[in-house]
Amino acid sequence: MSGISWLVYHYADSGEIYQVTGVPGIFPTDGAQVDLEGNEIVRYLMKDDLESLGFQNPTQFMLENSWNGTGWTNRGTMPTPYYKWESEAWVINTEALYWQIRMDRSIKLVNSDWTQAVDAPLSDEKKTEWRTYRQALRDIMTNLPADLDDPENVVWPTEPS
Repeated sequence: MSGISWLVYHYADSGEIYQVTGVPGIFPTDGAQVDLEGNEIVRYLMKDDLESLGFQNPTQFMLENSWNGTGWTNRGTMPTPYYKWESEAWVINTEALYWQIRMDRSIKLVNSDWTQAVDAPLSDEKKTEWRTYRQALRDIMTNLPADLDDPENVVWPTEPS
């Protein structure tokens, strides 16, 4: 008897996996799924099936696979953490991407707030440079490339020296 190695929790309608947990011991193989209340299913991953599924670890399996109604579908590797699986393809999760860019921008603005204080130890010329820089930060969302898929690829304005 092949034992259950992992329990895979996924949504019934999308097949999206939201949790993979290990189980100790050997369980009976009858009943390959448990229907939870609402829109959630728990499926067993058997030890004998791990190699054929390309299972390396729970995180990798959760990110690269989904349930298609009859079996596991390998979706490939997520291009960046700012993608989501939608309609059988990886698509940019612009909401998460833009949220992260706004957070990064806010940190840069907070870190340069001191430059605009009345008593900042800067010349008027330097204060103007910092004001220009800060305005460029505020404008960053309107200048993003259409194909941007990772906040690491944002071209930030150069901070004055």
